[in-house]
Amino acid sequence: LLERVTSSSWAFVVVVCAACLSASGAMAYSGRAVSLAEALSLASAAVAYLVMGTIGFDRCRRSSHVGASVGYFIIQLTLAGAMILGRGSSGELSLILLPLAGQGALILPRRVMVPVCALIYLTLVMPLIVRSRWLDAVAVAVVYGTGIIFVVVFTRMAASEREARVRLEAANERLREDARRVEDLAVANERNRIAGEVHDTVGHYLTVVNVQIGAARAVLEEDRRRASDHLARAQALTQEGLADIRRSGASLRAAPESLLPLEDALARLI
Repeated sequence: LLERVTSSSWAFVVVVCAACLSASGAMAYSGRAVSLAEALSLASAAVAYLVMGTIGFDRCRRSSHVGASVGYFIIQLTLAGAMILGRGSSGELSLILLPLAGQGALILPRRVMVPVCALIYLTLVMPLIVRSRWLDAVAVAVVYGTGIIFVVVFTRMAASEREARVRLEAANERLREDARRVEDLAVANERNRIAGEVHDTVGHYLTVVNVQIGAARAVLEEDRRRASDHLARAQALTQEGLADIRRSGASLRAAPESLLPLEDALARLI
């Protein structure tokens, strides 16, 4: 059971256990005799209420089926009503219904949540109306109603804040993905630009060197000095072209790392 209790159900477990312990202490303090059958029935109802409020609620929350959720709350109200009637009054056991109102605020749409909370409220106040003076019943009923409203509003606010955080995290993740895509696109564009420069540089220098070699061959027999000048020019152009290509190659190799953060660039280098 403990392995299947989600973090959101621990508050339910704590409140229900505290209410049951408080009710047990009050029964012992009052000196009212409790038969073994009565004690076992109350304990069985409390255990069933806890199991349904943890595992059953988790399944309803995952399924998001309104019919199953309504059935869950009907079962829980029946168990809670049995415990309250077995106790003799709502008393300390009234606390077990407040987490139920919070669960309704979490998984039920508003049009269904309002009637469910009304049933929870009636389960709380009916024993008071039947067994207490009307003035006391009205005073306690106002307190119970205020408590249910507070739990529902607070739970709705907390759920909305959590959903907002989830949406914000999803938006941040999309932004990070877009940034990575933009980075990859920038790297690809830079590579294409450098590749185009290399292509233009090689084509330019090869064309000029070819012209110089052709000129040297044309005057080789008649003027060896001019031919030597053309060949020297061709050699110099070749060296310039090699230097430009090396610079472009270095830029091409350094482009991805230059766009990385320092820590990532060092990690890749290592």
